[in-house]
Amino acid sequence: GSAAEIKQFAADLGVTFRMMQKVDVNGDGASLVYKFLKYHADVDLIQWNFDTYFLVDGRGNIQALSDVHPRHLWEPVQKLVHGGGGEEL
Repeated sequence: GSAAEIKQFAADLGVTFRMMQKVDVNGDGASLVYKFLKYHADVDLIQWNFDTYFLVDGRGNIQALSDVHPRHLWEPVQKLVHGGGGEEL
């Protein structure tokens, strides 16, 4: 959908926070951020926008997690946050 359609869809679900602009994550037109993350996490293709999550530790190591429910990200994120940010993934 268009940016306006996505914004309306999210608003209908009760989303009130500011959202980033829609970007491509695969192909030649992919956002440079996603090209960088995918390259360094050895990910070829993101199947769906909520399918792949990237964690970056304090040393810049990037780990991709796919097919994971967001609640299962709590522990690794807490470890990075409370570990001082310098721990490796």
